[in-house]
Amino acid sequence: MKRMGRLVVAVCASAVWLVASGCTCAERPIVSADGGSSVGSGSSASTGAPPPDVPEGCHPEDYGECDPWCQDCPEGEKCLPTPGEPSGWGPTRCTSVVSDPSSQGELCLVRVGADPAESDALDDCDASSACIGTEVDPGQTCEAFCRGTSEAPDCTFTHPMSVCRLEGVMDPLPTCAEPCSPDLVEIPGRPKCDMDGEWNCTVTSTATEEFGTPELVTELPMGAGHTMRCTPYVLHTTAEAGSRCGGGYQSWMCSRGLVCVAASLVPYCKSPDAAEGCCAVYCDLAAPECPDGSVCRPLLEARPEYADYANLGVCASP
Repeated sequence: MKRMGRLVVAVCASAVWLVASGCTCAERPIVSADGGSSVGSGSSASTGAPPPDVPEGCHPEDYGECDPWCQDCPEGEKCLPTPGEPSGWGPTRCTSVVSDPSSQGELCLVRVGADPAESDALDDCDASSACIGTEVDPGQTCEAFCRGTSEAPDCTFTHPMSVCRLEGVMDPLPTCAEPCSPDLVEIPGRPKCDMDGEWNCTVTSTATEEFGTPELVTELPMGAGHTMRCTPYVLHTTAEAGSRCGGGYQSWMCSRGLVCVAASLVPYCKSPDAAEGCCAVYCDLAAPECPDGSVCRPLLEARPEYADYANLGVCASP
């Protein structure tokens, strides 16, 4: 997780006070033991303790007004990065949650262009999630905020194969990327990649530094450390079944319903080369349909975290 450094933002001891009254830290009332109050600097330097209303382990000063890991905003608000200029995202702030929000996994809208006088909400997701994408991306859904810390993130509460997106579309906002369902094979409860018809559900590593980069499938079935992720086509070009592809970004070339597999495992590959890959067809192990000369083989090992994908296969060599 990349932190944004120590931004020059006056952070009051209470996010509620900061948002509601716009006070500076120098103006924050100090409540005494007998219930009285006075105006003072509010500095805790004399004791070395953090401000009393900032939850332990939270570091809003590292991000802006609030900590996206702690979600330390008042009730009815959530911590999101603000739109940056000319593009990207800037320091965090507490923003309103709309009155009838979408929930995790539901379609949503980014509200960057919304009238601030009407609402300061940046999306229409509920308080526990954010809409990941842009104003022009159709099919985007609400993603839950990661739990834990940047050093030990957790998303297993959403799905055993979910991965905490530590860097991405709305960096520094950590959200849970849930696994998808490929075309041709229906994975119960898993969304298909419907974003503008230019995304494909393919295999990616769960490792932070590799997450989001499609993998070249070199063995069947695949072991631990993998998930299924929606990835965009490269330059809007696609490769059909049996066409050449490669690992990394090149595997985005495979059309929807296909996955890049080592050519040695694809008997219907049009240009066999063990050093390259070919776009192979996903299949359903419960009702397999494959090109001549191939059989439906499991894509993933029989592991607890892959239980939802037990019937997902690839048409490959026997």
